[in-house]
Amino acid sequence: MLSKESAITIPVVAACLELCWRDGKPRIGSLIRSSIGPASIRLGGFVLVAAGYVAWRMVVLHVSLGSYDGYHLASAPAHLGAFLYCAIFPIDPLRRFGFAIHHVHYGLYAAAVGVSLTVAWRNRSVTPLFPIVALLATLAPVLPLALGLEDAQGERFIYLPSAFAAMSTMMTVNSELWGHGRLVALGLSISLCGLNLLALASANQRFVEAGQLSAGIVSSFGPNVAAPPGGQSKIFVLNLPDTYRGVYVFRNGFLDALRMFQPVAAASRFILPIAGHSVSWREQDFSVRRTSSGSFHVDLGAETFPNPPLLPGTGYTVTAQGPHDFEITFTDDVDQALILYTTHGELKTAGFVEGRGPR
Repeated sequence: MLSKESAITIPVVAACLELCWRDGKPRIGSLIRSSIGPASIRLGGFVLVAAGYVAWRMVVLHVSLGSYDGYHLASAPAHLGAFLYCAIFPIDPLRRFGFAIHHVHYGLYAAAVGVSLTVAWRNRSVTPLFPIVALLATLAPVLPLALGLEDAQGERFIYLPSAFAAMSTMMTVNSELWGHGRLVALGLSISLCGLNLLALASANQRFVEAGQLSAGIVSSFGPNVAAPPGGQSKIFVLNLPDTYRGVYVFRNGFLDALRMFQPVAAASRFILPIAGHSVSWREQDFSVRRTSSGSFHVDLGAETFPNPPLLPGTGYTVTAQGPHDFEITFTDDVDQALILYTTHGELKTAGFVEGRGPR
């Protein structure tokens, strides 16, 4: 998937595949036979491709490690459980519905895999080990990273591991491994699928609500611009949702959305969003208070900025900033600007400013 994490782990995954499935004989004795000869040549090709990709990436991007600068191996064990959970089950884990459900979900999967491996060991088969080892191998590069695993911002790191988690689940409920315990396997698979369905529905709902939030903000732009006195060529938006419960909203693309869906209202106007922040629910209230003729104080409640601190921009300075609020002062050269802000899922007018004061 053209990521450095996938590139550096593919040779390891290929090696696991050779060890477990070579010549269709998934037995422990094949481990030694598959480690030499033609297998070494095939694996060498994967290593060369991975090394070439990493080298090409460094040339193009002019970076070596990227987000891995300051890589702390000591934090990897602490992150393993959370990464495993999110690779096996849908993002937005069922933990938020309660302690008991979270552990039932995890426990069912662990029990199923444990029984599967026990049966495989008795049959001297190493096939079920492949997806488990591949899962751990593809997770290894990202374990030291601090990611928000209950939102969508870090889920790209578990795309490849989740494929092997799904393979492990499939092999676990395979009737050939369970023998006479097919009803137990069927019950476990139904339970896992049902819990996964609930988690997936919850995760998908966040994207639906994020789309509704962005649509409401864009659609409310036109009425605010057309309201009297109107005609302002400069428009400042004090705050915009950067993420909605972890789903990206307007970290980028706000001006493009206005040009696409509000072409008349946005035409020939200087539009500048000032601050992005997190949002926890669609109808969330944010308050704006005018502190002087050209200054506005914005209170975000419990929400935060993704990349503090705010920096001065064209036509304004940041006169104060806390963890959940900030104050903006517009400069004297701002001529008849409309000031908007986001609250209750839409844009509203905070006021008007011009070089000589309010109007």
